[in-house]
Amino acid sequence: MCDRMNALYQPIQQKLSNALEYWNPSDQSAHALLSQWKEIFPPKDMERLLLQSIVPRLHKALMGFVINPRNQTHIDLFRSVMQWHDIVPAKHMCLLLEHEFFPKWTSVLVNWLNCTPNTEEVANWYVGWKAMIPEQLAVHAPIQNRFRTAIECMNAAALGKPVQMPQHTIESFKYFEDVQKQEDAKVKLMNQRNKILMQDHSSNITFTDVISKMAERNDILFRPLEKFKNGNKLYMFGIFPIYIERNVVFVQENETFIPVAVDKLIEKVKKT
Repeated sequence: MCDRMNALYQPIQQKLSNALEYWNPSDQSAHALLSQWKEIFPPKDMERLLLQSIVPRLHKALMGFVINPRNQTHIDLFRSVMQWHDIVPAKHMCLLLEHEFFPKWTSVLVNWLNCTPNTEEVANWYVGWKAMIPEQLAVHAPIQNRFRTAIECMNAAALGKPVQMPQHTIESFKYFEDVQKQEDAKVKLMNQRNKILMQDHSSNITFTDVISKMAERNDILFRPLEKFKNGNKLYMFGIFPIYIERNVVFVQENETFIPVAVDKLIEKVKKT
């Protein structure tokens, strides 16, 4: 019975994924749509759909979100992101805030405190932002720690001490650099794909064809398997099982599959 239900759900999940391909967080219809399926899909399938189609766009929305105490704009976008707390698992929402919101927010606070601001304005700003974090997320230790750090910074400023940038904020900026490297790798891969397209004089070349060409150029075995994962055909890339979903490569590590940049996968194979 369970297998039959899963077979029924998979086409629905694929259609939802396709429909969300160009979704923008400012469009609240997706939240209403997926709310209906949350209690129907198996939890792991629902989480996979969210990680594939929703969470990356929430990250992107907050990456471009500017925090300005003097003239805060696009606050509705932040609220639109936060509304997903009741569907996206808390661990992913907390990571989203840790990586994309709090580093910028804390950096703005530290710089503001070092300019001898009006303390009442700062306190109101802090309270206002804290109120916009849903209680279901605010109770988690990572979020509490970030607000505790902000209080410590404000207390230091009240004592007339220079406020130092917290270590976790500095480390988060290093994370941003890693994200940018991943984005650069994606651009590099698309350039390689375009180059192959021009060489082959074909507009019908698929992403799988690109992976095959790159394997061939690096003397790496690439062959299909008679197996499937999440409805996607499995391949061997060197000694590693992989599958391709929406132009993203997933490689097997232990008992699970994780997304990987193609150049990193090639490096991984060459090290074996």
